[in-house]
Amino acid sequence: MRRDHGGFSAWKKAIPPCAIIFDLRGNGGGHYTNMWRFTYELPELTTGRIFALTDAMPA
Repeated sequence: MRRDHGGFSAWKKAIPPCAIIFDLRGNGGGHYTNMWRFTYELPELTTGRIFALTDAMPA
């Protein structure tokens, strides 16, 4: 497992964003377990809302 050594971890505590927006439009998907830790920690990164932009569902 990769360790951060203070880069992103220090930043997220020092300057927390007011909201998080993910632009997943055009994303074909992937292996969810690769992103598990990141998505698990998302609520701790902000006191604001978390938004996900996605493509329209095909009819």
